[in-house]
Amino acid sequence: MPATLYHVPRTISSPIVQLLLELGLVDNPVLVQEMSFADLKTEKHLAINPMGTSPAFEDTDLGITMWESGAILDYLLERYDTENQFHPATTSDPEQIKVRAKYLQLKQYIIATVYPFIASMYIHSLKKEKDEEYMAAAKKKCHTVLGPVMSTWLGDNQYFL
Repeated sequence: MPATLYHVPRTISSPIVQLLLELGLVDNPVLVQEMSFADLKTEKHLAINPMGTSPAFEDTDLGITMWESGAILDYLLERYDTENQFHPATTSDPEQIKVRAKYLQLKQYIIATVYPFIASMYIHSLKKEKDEEYMAAAKKKCHTVLGPVMSTWLGDNQYFL
């Protein structure tokens, strides 16, 4: 059975799907199984991901089950990005260690801070009765904290890494 990513569109599993698409891995060797929020609470899914959330990942050939986005990304990159297109290789070279540290910090910042914040803001924007106070505070945070941090990291470069 192929490795499978259990994915609810427009959730934190979306960056994993984007990576799979970039690496040309969708459907071979990684099946992307789209799910609904209701599917997450089924007995079958809870057996894979006891948190009842998205994403979940199985590589049954190797007996691997995961449900943390960052861990799944790392696993997929280490297993399939063998030419290090999307992540820096582990090395003992001090300059490359700095590049890898920046990559690890950036990846976690995006997954744990930026993506959940933007997703929450997006969900609030869909509500018929918007919480204008929340939206104003969220936009301010984007402009005064999240954006400037990423701009500082980017500097004069076209890409983060």
